[in-house]
Amino acid sequence: MIDKNSASNNDEISLIDYWRIIMKRRKIIGKFVLASVILTIVISLFMTNIYGANAIITTIAPKDTGGSSIAANLMRKVCLQN
Repeated sequence: MIDKNSASNNDEISLIDYWRIIMKRRKIIGKFVLASVILTIVISLFMTNIYGANAIITTIAPKDTGGSSIAANLMRKVCLQN
């Protein structure tokens, strides 16, 4: 009779098995990576440069809240004189 635990252990792949596959196929992997890098460089060199910037400038209206507005108006007058 076959033990279920031993059957499932045979189906598992360890990290060493992955490493062996990577080392066996390293030339193909390296060629694929190199081709991807070269293709990316060529495409980026043929693309047109697009530069853009956006700016939004808004003013903030002062609130009239009694004593603090007096100080704000005084500071505004002092800053405008300089």
